[in-house]
Amino acid sequence: MSNFTPDGTGGFIASKIDEQDGVAVRLILEILAEMVAKEVDPSVIGTMRISCEVGDDIMIFDDDHLRLISVKNSALTPRQVVEESMRLTARLSSLQPRAATLRVLCIVGETPIETSKMSSSLDDLRRVLSSAVDEGKTVADWQAANQVVVQRETKAKRDRPGKPKRTVQIDGPETFMIKSFTHRMDTEQTKADVSRLFRKIIPLTDFSDQRVDAIYRDMVATLGETRRARGTLSISDVTRLLREVVLPPRVQAELSAHRLTKYGYSIDPRVAKTLEEDFSHVRTASKRAAKRMRHALRGGLLADLLRGPVRCIECGHPLTANFGGFGSRGLACSSCGFAPFLSILYACVCGEPCLVVDQPSTVQAELMIEIRQGATGSCPACSEQFDQTRFAQRTFVAAMPWPPEQFTHQVLIDARIDAGLHQPIKDDAGRVVDFSPNALGKEAMHELAVDRRGDR
Repeated sequence: MSNFTPDGTGGFIASKIDEQDGVAVRLILEILAEMVAKEVDPSVIGTMRISCEVGDDIMIFDDDHLRLISVKNSALTPRQVVEESMRLTARLSSLQPRAATLRVLCIVGETPIETSKMSSSLDDLRRVLSSAVDEGKTVADWQAANQVVVQRETKAKRDRPGKPKRTVQIDGPETFMIKSFTHRMDTEQTKADVSRLFRKIIPLTDFSDQRVDAIYRDMVATLGETRRARGTLSISDVTRLLREVVLPPRVQAELSAHRLTKYGYSIDPRVAKTLEEDFSHVRTASKRAAKRMRHALRGGLLADLLRGPVRCIECGHPLTANFGGFGSRGLACSSCGFAPFLSILYACVCGEPCLVVDQPSTVQAELMIEIRQGATGSCPACSEQFDQTRFAQRTFVAAMPWPPEQFTHQVLIDARIDAGLHQPIKDDAGRVVDFSPNALGKEAMHELAVDRRGDR
């Protein structure tokens, strides 16, 4: 199921507002792709910000450039386009001047033929201006050739023969652009377009439909949250997931503590202290999680000693990587590494391990969605909300079910019974002393791979 549709994961509704945010994200991606193609200094991209403080419009800007974007979900006539151009001009007058400004009108859906012609003509004007000798005359000639007749409201007010018709024209056409998005965000064509832009920005080839779906959805949601708050965020905030595709969070965290200087890398003590605090929280939470797992396994420890431990379902080795849970990894096989449980936990500042995702998917696109859904939680011990700014540094994976108190060895036995492998070995008195080392094998296990929404 596509996450672009109203029935998608998390109830993602492709509404009118979502369409506007989706178009804005696509425009941001186009700007980034263009800047990458022109080999613009990455530090310039890092200064770009997005503001949703200007009414229903979106502003993308840095110190020298400003793009004021208006998104419309209905078809506009040439006259309405001119009116929107004048409205954006008036809006710009109240903003801080920049060396270069551009007003962008984005139209979602079908565009009237006359409006499409006007859009093409504006594109032609910008191309001509790049080599024009007299830019002022070129713009004036364009305006004269592209005046829009003001339509009369009633037949009674129709112009008399010989009387010139009243016309209007786009002010500053050289700084005005019309972009048409004929495909709405819930279409396969949109995903194909977004995937193409992803590859232009980051030259990878493994942008599957699911990955494109998840990353684009996250970008739209991030922009939507900012718009509702009438706030401002950086381009890097919107493209965070796209960046993490090639930059692991741990590497990103380590680099963030450094500042590149003319002579090398200098440690930022404040960032380094924050990272050390994050690692300290993770160490504390990991120890608490392991302690809880040890307590949960005490009941089955005696049974393991009397009848032998439960065998690994994959290789048949005793499932004793951390015998009795006396280790940080949790419950696993010391021979093949099989773990019946994995949990993604968040380390709260109070030291409490908090569940983010239990039995997480190993498909990256699905995992992104699961983590995003679990990242909005709070600590059950102190009620502190998960810190979104430190979330990546404070999460860790533990090979244990959560909460561990609900675990019993019978869960492992039931799994072997389900796989047809559970065959107790008894002594002469009929007492169970061990279990058969029958196992499925790694190849058979991989054929049984599943995700959280069913068989793959």
